[in-house]
Order: sequence, then C-alpha cells, then structure tokens
Amino acid sequence: MENNILFWFDKLEFDKLNKLYNSADLYISTTSGEGWGLTALEFLSINKPILVSSNTTYKEYFSNN
Repeated sequence: MENNILFWFDKLEFDKLNKLYNSADLYISTTSGEGWGLTALEFLSINKPILVSSNTTYKEYFSNN
C-alpha cells in the first residue's frame, strides 16, 4: 500500500500536476477549514470522484451524491 501513497512538499509544475491528478483514482480531502476547495473542483473538472467532508464551503458546492 505504501507505494500508492505519495507526498509532495514542493510546488509542482503544471504538467507534472496534471499527470498526478490524472493518475489518481480518487480525491480525498480531510480538511476542516477549506475556503474555496480549488483542488476538489480541479478533480471534478477531470471527471474524478471526490470525497470531502460536510463542513465549510464544501456543503455549498457539492451534493451528497
């Protein structure tokens, strides 16, 4: 399982970020203080499933489906 979990601490260039997003199966956010939720919306734009908490602005942007 450890080979499937990636951690990045540096800023990625756009093309590398695009490859990372498209290689993911699911976006999971565990934040308790998200303002806009840019990364969740980016995953939706490439038709990837997302799992977000029902707090902050997420409940305004996303349905329970």
